[in-house]
Amino acid sequence: MKKRITWMIALVMTFTVIAAIPATEKASAADALKKPTLTNHAAGKTSIKNTWTKVKGAEGYEVYRATGKDKELKRIKTIKSGKTVTWTDKKVKSGKAYSYAVRAYKMEDKEKVYSKFSAEEAAVPTNQPNWGYALDKKAKTTKTLKLTIINKGMYTMKIDADGQYLKDAKAFREWKKMSDEELNSAEPGQMKAAGIAPVKMKKKVTVKPGKKVTLTYRSTVSVKYAKTGRIVSQFRSGSKNYGMWNSLNYGNSIWLR
Repeated sequence: MKKRITWMIALVMTFTVIAAIPATEKASAADALKKPTLTNHAAGKTSIKNTWTKVKGAEGYEVYRATGKDKELKRIKTIKSGKTVTWTDKKVKSGKAYSYAVRAYKMEDKEKVYSKFSAEEAAVPTNQPNWGYALDKKAKTTKTLKLTIINKGMYTMKIDADGQYLKDAKAFREWKKMSDEELNSAEPGQMKAAGIAPVKMKKKVTVKPGKKVTLTYRSTVSVKYAKTGRIVSQFRSGSKNYGMWNSLNYGNSIWLR
């Protein structure tokens, strides 16, 4: 995996909720309508696409948005059709994080009856790759590593099967010094001493925009899986190839290959 880092971006997405459902709206939620499930992702540098599940009996939906940490969600769009389950927000700024929630409604006695709000979903408008991720938080010795990816970008991510696991910051520094040729030809003992372990999935994995998958990497040797570790891999997005790593302690990052 070539590590010629030409640029890096800090569009780090996690599964953390960044805003609160308006307290005044919670009491209006009704059991008659199921709450929708919301997903979203960047649709470009200045747009975010929101998609939710169709709710039986709904006559429409309301979309709420918040900007920045701990800011209250406010209604920005009313969809007056129970069949429409997608809406693209084009009034957003490139590189800025936004959080959304949606609820269904129907009319009863000339008044709106609402479902509960969906779980909130955050996204960043960008034309660069962006994703959310989750790793096991418990330190353990294992040959199996699992990394969950949510594609928050506008292009499909095609993730290669091969990668490396770096157990700590020291291993990361050693890995950065090594070329692809050195990584491929190094003896197992040398790699283990450096805290680097080759890992591999059964096949390449494709993650479409807004979708979530769990990547299962396997190592031929047991590794100490902990919060200081990084899972390094590469993927293709649009017409370009990228490298990426994900870590509990260090967040995530990409570079253009």
